[in-house]
Amino acid sequence: MQGGLGAHYTTGVLFRYADAAKTDAELLNFPLVGGRLAVAALLDTDVVDARLELAETFVPTPVVSHAGLRIDIPVQDDLAVRIGGDMDWKHLRFASSTGSGTATTTQSEPIVVVGAAWTR
Repeated sequence: MQGGLGAHYTTGVLFRYADAAKTDAELLNFPLVGGRLAVAALLDTDVVDARLELAETFVPTPVVSHAGLRIDIPVQDDLAVRIGGDMDWKHLRFASSTGSGTATTTQSEPIVVVGAAWTR
């Protein structure tokens, strides 16, 4: 088992209509900086090394949930083929600066990992 605590920077992305006719939209980016708490389970064998990670980012409430899996298959003493995947789920709520309402959004970000890893 491993654990970690760190800082995490991400952005929330929203669109809003730029005109009353709703024919044009503008992109809004909201930078978010918070604390990230992570735990990971490790499996090391002669055939494969695996790492499963779960994490949450707090700004100050939970805003990004993360799950990831990495599998290293050794091909030489210090070299492995790495495959894996991650998924981040952003669950954000924004209040309008004019007080006219709120926006709640859920954004999913899949990540695919294929490559080589130096395992020394």
